[in-house]
Amino acid sequence: MALPFMPNLPGNSSCIGKQEQALAQWRIRRDAGEETDSDSETGHGHSLTGLKLALKDQKVWLFTAIAFCFTSFGSVALVLPSIIEGLGFSKVKTEFMTAPPYVSSRTPDDLPSSD
Repeated sequence: MALPFMPNLPGNSSCIGKQEQALAQWRIRRDAGEETDSDSETGHGHSLTGLKLALKDQKVWLFTAIAFCFTSFGSVALVLPSIIEGLGFSKVKTEFMTAPPYVSSRTPDDLPSSD
């Protein structure tokens, strides 16, 4: 319901002053990599600056590795029963063969407590 009343950009907003609008627009350009602090005086910015900064950031690489591992392990869980069934085992035996890794991964914290 409020979406039609929300401004698209700080320049369209009527609730902040002109100086705040200019500052907000400058911050958006800076965050997008179009302009850095040193470029603001000269007006020269580069569109690949944000990409270069992201490639240098260790958190981006860590997130990429974590996302890759989750995707890989998730796909193994989905495909493994089909592979085992393709080896000629029945559906029931297939389920029993794919269940042990999940059962053995349970920790004491996962088990119900007697409290």
